[in-house]
Amino acid sequence: MQWLEQVGQQRDWLWRGWQIRYSVGRVLSPQSPNAPPILLLHGFGAALEHWRHNIPV
Repeated sequence: MQWLEQVGQQRDWLWRGWQIRYSVGRVLSPQSPNAPPILLLHGFGAALEHWRHNIPV
């Protein structure tokens, strides 16, 4: 599976004239079914691709 397929559904949000794209995904793991959600955040000039090695983990 490609890393982009693991991201989940991508959505857009318009904030003060800026288009913000975010992804929502849910990972169900038999080893940790009650695992807390995580938030991966990057700054201006970065992109989702910067998290491609972290998402599968």
